[in-house]
Amino acid sequence: MTPKPSPGDHALALFGFERFAYFRRVAEAAVREAGIHPGLRFRILEHRPEEMFAHKDQPDIHGVIAPFLEPKHMDWFLSRNTRVILFSSRMPPEQIPAGVGWIRADDLAIGEAAAHHFERMGLSHTAFFGVEGLQYSELRAQGFREALNNMDSPRGHSCECKKGNTALKDFLTTLPRPCGIFCSDDSHARSLLTAAIQLGFSVPEDFAVIGVDHDLILSELSPLRLSSVIPDAETLGQRAVQELARCFREDDMPGGLRELVSPKGIHYDESAPYYHSVDPTVARALQWMEHHLADPVSIDDLARACAASRRNLEYLFKKHLDQGPYQQLLHMRLHLAKRLLRHSQKNMTDIAEACGFTNAREFSVRFKDKTGQTPSQYREGS
Repeated sequence: MTPKPSPGDHALALFGFERFAYFRRVAEAAVREAGIHPGLRFRILEHRPEEMFAHKDQPDIHGVIAPFLEPKHMDWFLSRNTRVILFSSRMPPEQIPAGVGWIRADDLAIGEAAAHHFERMGLSHTAFFGVEGLQYSELRAQGFREALNNMDSPRGHSCECKKGNTALKDFLTTLPRPCGIFCSDDSHARSLLTAAIQLGFSVPEDFAVIGVDHDLILSELSPLRLSSVIPDAETLGQRAVQELARCFREDDMPGGLRELVSPKGIHYDESAPYYHSVDPTVARALQWMEHHLADPVSIDDLARACAASRRNLEYLFKKHLDQGPYQQLLHMRLHLAKRLLRHSQKNMTDIAEACGFTNAREFSVRFKDKTGQTPSQYREGS
């Protein structure tokens, strides 16, 4: 029996484009995770496999993490028993060869998050701006559209443009206002935002704009800072390396890795603020809540974070949202729970913890009281 290679023999390659914030976060998390596994280290960080093949002293590579690989490159790695994990949705799952693992952002859930934010802003007119034929763009548009169709509130005009920047002027001038526009990524959001302001429109009064990636550079280079859905890129990089470490340890292939990772949430900024029509103190409170849904926080904690008295905070919530801070926090926690029930395989205990409930029983009681269904019934019907 051939002995397994020692951990020190395991060199990794990572392919992608560092100009994209999404890739940088995947790469940084992967490199950090590799550092805690003895013997794992990255030998190659390149744009494409061709650049690796061009090295005169081409090293032996045992594991590859890439957004996408062409079939010829996939075959080359697999023929050498190299473990391969893909982390983008460019290639449909049914086209990925057996033995190749994948973990990717849940693009349907990303679109859903944008739709619910526009609903929160009170916008009935909505639009999508992306690229036709690009898998992640199509999936995000689908998740956005399906979430809008499933909302209880009446919907206004909805439109999609997938022709890229060449269609921006005609697209914007035909939209009703006010309108929430979800863009497939921050690059498209920046282009759309720039065009809208050049045409004399106001943001977010005429058009509220949401991108994807939370790219700080693109946001700062935009006329207004971007609101953006945040994919959990760090989990993609971390889990990819963990799976490769497992494969090396157990002499296995990563073909069993098939995971969708829910987005972290939304970064709210000038292009589509959390609640642009309410009191600034309430808006600050709502954003603070959004980032502390899993924590055992009190209304006093919330008041201190907003530099307001508890009494004044409760008055402002009742005035602007027609409910108190605790009721709003519960609503937000249950909304997160619904998303996790639909888009993750987490068990009830983990979902309860992620949503700030004491235990699974409390979560189940609260959920059924508000929705008329148990969490399991809701998951089965989704």
